[in-house]
Amino acid sequence: MILEEIDLNISSTFFWTDSKITLQYINNESRRFKTYVTNRVSEIRDVSQPSQWRHCPGTLNPADDASRGLSAHQLLSSGRWFSGPAFLSKPEEDWSQAEVGQLPEDDSEVKTEKVIFTLTAHELLVRYSSWAVLQRKVAWLLKFKAYLKCRRGSNVNSSAKYLTTEDLEKATIAIVKLVQSGVYREESGDLEKRGNVKRSSGIVRLRPVLVNAVIERHCRN
Repeated sequence: MILEEIDLNISSTFFWTDSKITLQYINNESRRFKTYVTNRVSEIRDVSQPSQWRHCPGTLNPADDASRGLSAHQLLSSGRWFSGPAFLSKPEEDWSQAEVGQLPEDDSEVKTEKVIFTLTAHELLVRYSSWAVLQRKVAWLLKFKAYLKCRRGSNVNSSAKYLTTEDLEKATIAIVKLVQSGVYREESGDLEKRGNVKRSSGIVRLRPVLVNAVIERHCRN
């Protein structure tokens, strides 16, 4: 706005802040931020380049004179309030410089992203034609999932190095659920909502029931 209004030929423009984290946000090229910071950074980068932004130490920042308050006497005697930091009167190579550093990975404004992998029943069965191989592959996946949930703990279960009978049983149930969710999706929904399937269903004669999210044939006593 100033450049548009004044009749001076300005060869270069710089912007100063005493916030290193703000400079890290502006210079970021890889992380995604939460909405507020994303919008502010977008506005800044629409009208300026990251290379134009510099760091001014808080002790030299004249903006603090206004935000923290000065008496009338202090204001009148404050050279930096009227003229800016003294280093700006020196050649550019003598300006205040500081290492901004890299944006911390645990910064509260960085948006965390979750990657979700999906696999359909058809893709799973086509990939592994052997039941034993399929069962063991799924068992290891489930075991790895459980490991990720407890890896922050100090102790890791020794059984994590091999598959147990229980692991294989869990894999079998997981495979059955996956197949049924694709082949009998409607029946699963009906059983969960009202406890029975429609008469038009191909498995209605089996009198299916839902047990722990698995469709099973009802057995008469």
